[in-house]
Amino acid sequence: MNRTSLISLILACLVLPCPGCDSGNSIMDNNFHDTGFISDSRFQVVVKVPPSDSARGLVQRRESSLEQGNALLLERVVDELWRYASAGSGQQSPETEKQFRKKISKIAAKGHTAIQYYDEDDAVTIVYRINKKNLKNTLLSCVERKEDQQGKK
Repeated sequence: MNRTSLISLILACLVLPCPGCDSGNSIMDNNFHDTGFISDSRFQVVVKVPPSDSARGLVQRRESSLEQGNALLLERVVDELWRYASAGSGQQSPETEKQFRKKISKIAAKGHTAIQYYDEDDAVTIVYRINKKNLKNTLLSCVERKEDQQGKK
């Protein structure tokens, strides 16, 4: 095998993906419009915030929407996680919700902004993702554990 062929073979091995390998990506990774689970270990929240009414000019309008978006981002993320976790379990006590929010806030804070962009009306859209192994089960178990503890009292 000559030198050129060897270099070409090495480059092909490095560049071409292994068809049997799982990269961990899903087709939903390109979905930046829906809030919810992309996989059992990835939750996405899409937050859209319009600019403040008092902001004038393109830069000021975009800055105001981004500031407001960042200020309420984690609260919205926790709201969506709570909405998902409590959906199938009926009426929840305020104490259960309070404890859930406290625990989940720590997980939510470890997420990241996957993308942010401005719409035609200068509203910012922030797509925030949380990646945690077995996140879906963790959320559901937080609510179930609290219900079990309250039932034993």
